[in-house]
Amino acid sequence: MEGLLKNAGQLVDHRAALLAELATLESEIMARRHRELERLRDDWVSEIERQQAAGHLPTDDEVRA
Repeated sequence: MEGLLKNAGQLVDHRAALLAELATLESEIMARRHRELERLRDDWVSEIERQQAAGHLPTDDEVRA
């Protein structure tokens, strides 16, 4: 019985360590995805501004009018 309790304790410790590692990985993935989305948004805004400058899209002021 004592051996089973010891093994159970080790499994709980191992699970906790894995969960901590997964939390770190999830955080890194989310941060990377956030940076990617910000870059895509900036690219999209730049493309809209280029299209506006070329006269293919109305300017912000024209849209508001």
